[in-house]
Amino acid sequence: MEKMSVFATAQQELSEMLKVQVAITQWDDAIAHGKVKIEDVSEEALEGHRARIRRLEAIKDKYDL
Repeated sequence: MEKMSVFATAQQELSEMLKVQVAITQWDDAIAHGKVKIEDVSEEALEGHRARIRRLEAIKDKYDL
């Protein structure tokens, strides 16, 4: 198994962070503008959203952002 360089890892994780932030923002926008009612959201979808938030926070903490 090939090891990634520190720079490649950082690039991959920061790219992931951006994608996760976009997904979180889209979710929040849909709820805030009434496109989706929070009470209609399944527990599975809500846990997925929470997992995205945890992942975003983990990456931000890793890079002191």
